[in-house]
Amino acid sequence: MKKDTVRGDFVKKTPFAPKPPRGAPPPPSATIIPCLSLSLKEPYAPPPLFSKYENWMLTTDLRSDTTLAVGMEDAFLRLYRHAASPNRHLILLAPAPAPALGKPWGLSRLLVADHFFHAWLTAALRLSALCRVSLLLPHAALPSDLSAARAAIERAMAALYRNGENFDDMIDLGVTLGTPASLLSSKQFCEEADFTVIDTDALLSLSFAATSDAPLFEKMLKEHAIGILRLLETSVGNAHNAGRFSAIGGRLAFDPTFCGELLALGADAVILPDSSAIFHHSAKNQKKRISFRA
Repeated sequence: MKKDTVRGDFVKKTPFAPKPPRGAPPPPSATIIPCLSLSLKEPYAPPPLFSKYENWMLTTDLRSDTTLAVGMEDAFLRLYRHAASPNRHLILLAPAPAPALGKPWGLSRLLVADHFFHAWLTAALRLSALCRVSLLLPHAALPSDLSAARAAIERAMAALYRNGENFDDMIDLGVTLGTPASLLSSKQFCEEADFTVIDTDALLSLSFAATSDAPLFEKMLKEHAIGILRLLETSVGNAHNAGRFSAIGGRLAFDPTFCGELLALGADAVILPDSSAIFHHSAKNQKKRISFRA
């Protein structure tokens, strides 16, 4: 991957830059990727995407009965088509079924729901014939889960090929990292993934064993900020050493106190909620084409 879209250097000698003023936008070296949540509920209203943004991450809000519904492939494709355009890059986060007691979560849960996963993969691959698409898998517990996901993608591609449908056979595959263990072992995940996205919401919740609305959450964050940032630095460094793109999203990405710190770590992009992305928008930054490949 040519790192010509954000920073020219992968590892900075000074781990953390001075904190930016509160409310300050990310510096010009940041690539901003807005994140928008879509819903499968009727009606399928076009999402409010603005043409000035080239890169978008799309998540999907599932209904409780989604995994039991029929025609999921068409439902996903119909929803995503509203956001597709030839000059747009869509990063599609695979919607994992809700966790259940005694069952795996994240990517492991998605691999168990084979028919649901296949429907989403097929829709995403068909969409790749209309615009640039990258696949992002939910939290992975083990690198071996990525190998299983790769096999599922190959099966979906084979089925589309037999049906004579067009798709991008070089589609990029990313993985979400949100546990301390996955960040420390990101080197192994990068052997299978083309890019990584660090979910700081999950990271903080699992590290502190508390949600962000807990009374002592802010105090714990201040006391352990250096340790959290070192963990992020390790993961981003591992990704860059493997020639992979690494983005950071969640609470710390849109917190003005931490945004400058994340960029000093060498993060290739910050993923912001749609409203925050509009506030921080720089038209010059959004024209940059991000590349996940070496």
